[in-house]
Amino acid sequence: MGAETLRFGGEPVRFESALTEAVTLPHGRGCNRAEAMCELPAALSGGHPSWLVLYDAPGADRKDGETTVFGDLLRRT
Repeated sequence: MGAETLRFGGEPVRFESALTEAVTLPHGRGCNRAEAMCELPAALSGGHPSWLVLYDAPGADRKDGETTVFGDLLRRT
């Protein structure tokens, strides 16, 4: 199955009808709300389909000091 592309605000949006698995993302009260998700280029993902998830208001467990924030890497194997 192919992906459809919709132009919105100048950026492409893809809809995948072939996705069959759901993933529960971590979340907290007032923190760690999944806000941004993007597909990584093959050069950054080792050639495996992968997505980076970043969070709004990261909790203490997602920070390392004042300038480092951790997200999640989702990889389809």
